Amino acid sequence: MLFGGGNDYKFDFVVLIVFIAVFLIKRMLNNRTYEAPANFVDGSLILTMYSLGVGMTSLSKGTLNDMPYNILITEDLLHKDPLPGGMIRAPAGQVIMSMDLPEKSEVHIAGFSAADSHLDELLGNTNLDNSLVKVNLEGDFQDYFRLYCSPGREVELREILDPSSMEFLVDFCKKLNWELFENTLYFVQSQTTKADEYEETMTQAAGDFAKKILPTLQRMSNISPQDSV
Repeated sequence: MLFGGGNDYKFDFVVLIVFIAVFLIKRMLNNRTYEAPANFVDGSLILTMYSLGVGMTSLSKGTLNDMPYNILITEDLLHKDPLPGGMIRAPAGQVIMSMDLPEKSEVHIAGFSAADSHLDELLGNTNLDNSLVKVNLEGDFQDYFRLYCSPGREVELREILDPSSMEFLVDFCKKLNWELFENTLYFVQSQTTKADEYEETMTQAAGDFAKKILPTLQRMSNISPQDSV
């Protein structure tokens, strides 16, 4: 017999109920669509901002100037879990490009198009205030970008964003949001970017910008702590 009598019956019945409950919970979790966590601590701001509460699908992959890149698009989820208080869901249809660089940056840099009216809402999903500081560079660069970098690394920021790099960003990337985090360069269309421009604009911009900053990143990585004193 499967079940005994008396106390044995009650014990077996409880075990059966627990078994069924565990089975249903595992099944529910396995079928649950993944949503990005609310905050990537010490991670990419762009990934945090644009992946919260949405799915992501790869549109294309390739190599540009020997650097691998991946272009993703955000999508609505079939099953949407509630977000933590104060968080907003990232927009669907947002195109994000990531490019792997051969050198790791010593400073975390993020630049956001000043024309992007949705920026403040999305930045509210991040730990920006605890991880980066706002920086104003010379000239009218702040008219085009809101710029942030690792605390205490403003000197390295200015080395990477020399006048030539700043001019390039203003001329070709003022409608894009971008970020340099460790050895990855991110670009994402801002609210002002036309959807049919994304691939050519971001791919070309990422490749050209990487070529401009790589010599500086390589030089900085070859400077030992003793040399920098």
